[in-house]
Amino acid sequence: MYTLIEAIIAGLLWMARGNLQLSNAQINAKVAKLERQIKRIRLRLDKYDKKAQGEDQHIKDMKTNKHGIAALQRTFEETEHQDNSNPANTIQITHELEARTIELKSKEKELIVARQELEQFIVEIERLRKQESLCQEALQQAQKDFDLKIQDVKDTLNSDIEYLTNKLSIEEYRKHLLFQKVQKLRGTVRVICRIRPDTSGQLLEYTTETGRFHDHATKLIVQEEKLRYKFERIFLPEDTNGDIFNGIKHFVQSVLNGKKACIFCYGQSGTGKTYTMSNLENVENREERADYENDGIIPRVSSMIFNEKKRLRELGKELVVSACCFEIYGENLWLIRADGSKERPRAARSIVGSGFQNLDSAKDFSALVDAGMKNRHFGATALNNGSSRSHFIISLKMVTKIEDGHGKTLEGILSLVDLAGVERTKQAQTTGKAFKEGNDINLSLMALRNTLEALADNRNTTFRDNILTMVLQPFLGENSMTLMFIMISPLKANWQLTKETLELAKIVTKKRDRSSGRVGTEVKRGPQRVPASTAQLRRGKK
Repeated sequence: MYTLIEAIIAGLLWMARGNLQLSNAQINAKVAKLERQIKRIRLRLDKYDKKAQGEDQHIKDMKTNKHGIAALQRTFEETEHQDNSNPANTIQITHELEARTIELKSKEKELIVARQELEQFIVEIERLRKQESLCQEALQQAQKDFDLKIQDVKDTLNSDIEYLTNKLSIEEYRKHLLFQKVQKLRGTVRVICRIRPDTSGQLLEYTTETGRFHDHATKLIVQEEKLRYKFERIFLPEDTNGDIFNGIKHFVQSVLNGKKACIFCYGQSGTGKTYTMSNLENVENREERADYENDGIIPRVSSMIFNEKKRLRELGKELVVSACCFEIYGENLWLIRADGSKERPRAARSIVGSGFQNLDSAKDFSALVDAGMKNRHFGATALNNGSSRSHFIISLKMVTKIEDGHGKTLEGILSLVDLAGVERTKQAQTTGKAFKEGNDINLSLMALRNTLEALADNRNTTFRDNILTMVLQPFLGENSMTLMFIMISPLKANWQLTKETLELAKIVTKKRDRSSGRVGTEVKRGPQRVPASTAQLRRGKK
């Protein structure tokens, strides 16, 4: 509904601008016509002024000639009285005087004609000046009419925009309530499967089926093993990171609406967890708040929330974004700052209570993620040349004011977790430090697995077995949501770990709807039997 209202606002703006442009075109045509007339008048005025100046000069020249003839006559009279003995000289002067007299009469006639023309020019100039004055008045009146029309359109448009903006706010709140109800019905823990593309060995034979109410794959059938697994959605090898995010961005929207949520990828080492979660396409001169083809979830979340920040600002609301970056390496939790420095929080739960720094733009967020990735531990194994040797966590806090009738502030927290992968020492071929790192990773993932199974079975559980489960505890509660990506390899050589991962997903998926009642409850229990696999890992055995 709110999208329809935004479309109506856009249409109204377009119509108003169209009417304004039409009126503007009419006024501009009239103004242009008047300006052309004024220009022609001024050209004619300039022409007549030049011509009048020429005639004035002509008259001056004729007056000069007349004075010359008069001077010549006086000279002749003086010469006639003084030199009667030189008749030749007298005759010459007489002829010259007669010629000058004739010329003077001709000039006097021309002078009369020039004066008549000059009088006509003066009359025409006065007429043109009056016409110019009338055009100027018409131009000023047209401008006033145009300004009044613009003001009327602006007043009408502002009134309509204010009405539709208020209506949009109401519809956004209704959409918010409906969205929250839908998310609650979908459960607090959701499981999505992604199959990595791989052609490096013999592949499992599998098929997928679409759900009853979906147009995408939700069921995975491993034909050789005759096993079936059901997910909220399955992303196939040909699906891109863009397809992944388009399928889960509603989950991010729930955080903008005030929920606590967590997204993490779980699976064997080398199945594409870091690529899915953290990959940043290396594009020169990247445009801020833009997505690129191979960008992972973290950079796409950044562009989404900062585009939303811009949209809310245009609606007169403010979205405040802050973030912190953590690494779990071995049995230690480290806070990584934007300058690359590290420090230990006082407690694991402080991940949702401290260490946040304000982010004004997507550029600030990218700088924090870049600092975290550069200071995160990576290493090479037989399974993966760039294997993650630690768990990487980015937590985002988003605070926004939504008009819900009470003026409450909504605060959402989203944790994006790039988990290290489960690995078998025999396959990874690790020794020394790398073996210890793999052992710590497997222990933490085993603790997470046990916690998820307990939550799915609606059993009481503790989160204190491992630093990873302590950090994720705030996001596994009743009022939180967790999106779990199951990352699997289609290679037959990896089937054993792939099956273990799928079986965990089967447990969580089958019983996730029952977990909302007692999720997050922590109770004290007596000594527990440690699973054999975990005990072996603690003893450092393969």
